[in-house]
Amino acid sequence: MVNLSTFQAYLAAEPPFLEACNKFKSSNEPHLHKWAALLPAQTEAQQVEQIEKVLTELRLIPTDDRQRLRLIKIVTNAASQLIAALRQQYIYETGALNEAQLGYVAQVKSLYYSLIMTYDGVIRREITLLKDKQQAPSSNLLQRYFTSEKSSPVTLAIATYQTLLMYQKLLFEDGFCYQKSPAYIWANVNNLYLNACQQRVSHIVLSAYIPAQQGDTIHHLYCQICLHELLNVRALRRPHILLLQRLLPAWSAHIIATIEPRTATRVFVNLQSKEPPTYLTALSTINPYDAHHTCLFIELEPLVTYLQSRIKTLIDTDRRGVEYFLINTVSMAIRYRYIQPKRMPPIDHNTKQTATIISGFNEIHYRISNGEAFRSLIASKNLPEYQQPRYDTLPKNNAAHKELRADTSEGDNQLSHFRTLRLFLDSSEPIDKIDDLTSIAPPLQIMSLFLLCRKDIATAPKWSMGVVRWLNLDSAKPELEWQILGHKIIACGICLQDRQNRSQHFVPAFVIGADEHLQTSYSLLLPTSHFQTDDKVLMRINDQQKSLRLGRSLMVTDEFSQYEGVQG
Repeated sequence: MVNLSTFQAYLAAEPPFLEACNKFKSSNEPHLHKWAALLPAQTEAQQVEQIEKVLTELRLIPTDDRQRLRLIKIVTNAASQLIAALRQQYIYETGALNEAQLGYVAQVKSLYYSLIMTYDGVIRREITLLKDKQQAPSSNLLQRYFTSEKSSPVTLAIATYQTLLMYQKLLFEDGFCYQKSPAYIWANVNNLYLNACQQRVSHIVLSAYIPAQQGDTIHHLYCQICLHELLNVRALRRPHILLLQRLLPAWSAHIIATIEPRTATRVFVNLQSKEPPTYLTALSTINPYDAHHTCLFIELEPLVTYLQSRIKTLIDTDRRGVEYFLINTVSMAIRYRYIQPKRMPPIDHNTKQTATIISGFNEIHYRISNGEAFRSLIASKNLPEYQQPRYDTLPKNNAAHKELRADTSEGDNQLSHFRTLRLFLDSSEPIDKIDDLTSIAPPLQIMSLFLLCRKDIATAPKWSMGVVRWLNLDSAKPELEWQILGHKIIACGICLQDRQNRSQHFVPAFVIGADEHLQTSYSLLLPTSHFQTDDKVLMRINDQQKSLRLGRSLMVTDEFSQYEGVQG
């Protein structure tokens, strides 16, 4: 198998010498088709070995690169079928991947590495031939004739496109495994796109030559790769990551990416660097607007407009499923991170406090209820059957719900809704020795709800309820940026009032008091899907009940919905 270090060493070396002999059976197209048809009869490990052996041969065959690409395509199709089978072993895993599953991931990556190595020789040769063609004197007609016969911008475009597609799949795997992609990968991706621009092949439409489901040009594919990184997939649940990857081609068609910026966008990627796309801040290492930098500027506003229209369509057609919640989450994250002005003030790191983070709607409800289960909190024994809660908020005794610790700062501007938390684990294991933070951390994702308890004192004045706006688990010092929803929080039960055609069972809920400093009004937090604007509801604590109406919708996620609370 090929690992990252082997892959790096190969690409850093001189291209292999093309052996002028006939010993390579792989050069025979009918033979290769027969080989591919028989491949599934072998074990998966044997298939990996066979594919990589054939790809090695294809790098050495002394044939025209256009023919080489046709041969590689046969092997790529066989590899794709094998990769799909290997991925079935782990793509539906919700927790950390075990050793066996990580072994399958390594096999998948090895196949991608091998394919890239095979395409690499084609790209190098085609760039050299095209440069020779451009430099040939116009009077030397014979030289120009032979050079043009051997070189083709389309051949270079196809090889570059296919290589970028393999890199995209590598980045997909890293995101799915909650791993940060190596800088080396991003250096190669950026360089491939830059070379394509310099050779004027980045916008060649390839749909006539390859099945370009991911986009019909190198430019469109590169935009997808950039968007995938900007969306911070490592803060999403795995089912959402899989769905996002499927929707990415349609979404990326709505971003505008140009070397010459059309607006004052602050989202860019330095094509001469090993860095992924990023957002321009005071801490950025370069000014992308300086003429001596070659940067691609990315405008995300058109994408947000498209996502909002898609949300409306899903609402109008009553299809508020997984896609709806994913789009809602992503559009809010984009607006917060890249479009809206930064409202988070600088943090005074001199006055840190330790706090505990509790995640999960029911876990938070249990904590705010001072350890009282939901059924007890609302005195459910006195309720009629049609109002009885269908579940309880009992504590879970498993490792998946370990609490997370964080450093907070009293130096934060108290008028700001947005803060940064620096996380560390309540674990004896050093954080830099943990391969997958998600294996021992609470389930924190973008737009997930959590409770912050300062100084481990779980009393009302020390509580802050918030929602994750951005999450970075890549470094040895993980961080999350969060929006404060409120400090005055009451756990209660809520049920629909006078709605015979809908469930009237009580569900856990929160009342968040108005906050003059935060400039927030009285609101209710409820489980998503149970309620909607203008619903009349009953709020209950012990035997006390109060009639309310759900006002304007303030926030909707796949975990909770927040509404303004209206009396009566």
